[in-house]
Amino acid sequence: YAFADASSEVRSVRQMVGRDMIVRTFVWQSDVLDERMRIVYRRCGENLLREVYPTVERYTIGDDIFFRYRAEIDGLVRGAEYEYAVTNGRADVWHRFRVADGTYTALVFTDSQSGGDYRVWQEVVRAARREVSIADLCLHLGDLVDCGASRYQWDRWLAGAEEILLSCAFASTVGNHEDYTTDWQMSLPYWYRALFPVAKNDDTELDGHVY
Repeated sequence: YAFADASSEVRSVRQMVGRDMIVRTFVWQSDVLDERMRIVYRRCGENLLREVYPTVERYTIGDDIFFRYRAEIDGLVRGAEYEYAVTNGRADVWHRFRVADGTYTALVFTDSQSGGDYRVWQEVVRAARREVSIADLCLHLGDLVDCGASRYQWDRWLAGAEEILLSCAFASTVGNHEDYTTDWQMSLPYWYRALFPVAKNDDTELDGHVY
């Protein structure tokens, strides 16, 4: 996902469930800080274009340094379909999502961890999309990756899930594998928390970990 302006590159755009289903949190990361980056969106069939600028956090995890962008869209209409783009100027690549009207169609996954390149995970995602072409919600019940401290595994997992993360609200829980370091010791799930910011739950101990 690159802009015409090659100075900025967006990786792994994804939608997260907000505090309720009419709120979407859009998340992506980049190796550069670009204050022009924003989400533009509109209801399908309408010309009114809205934009939301993200909050940006700089992360250092091990030897990796990156910027995480997070933009929240509120006040969505139940039953409506929208299109959006992440841009730093002209919006070139558009994606669609819909807001459920009270009845939800969900995709549910679990234990996608793999010691390989996550090709099987990508095949599972594609098979699920063939069976359920339009889903309102995607849930993952934990153990997304084998080693939670491996950037390579997270990059491969996100690439495998791209087609659902772009069009479907995502929520997940933390598995024990998200807590593993590269030498298989238990630690806090730093990568998981950076990649999947969940809505605040007013729990001082678990805020940022669970819904």
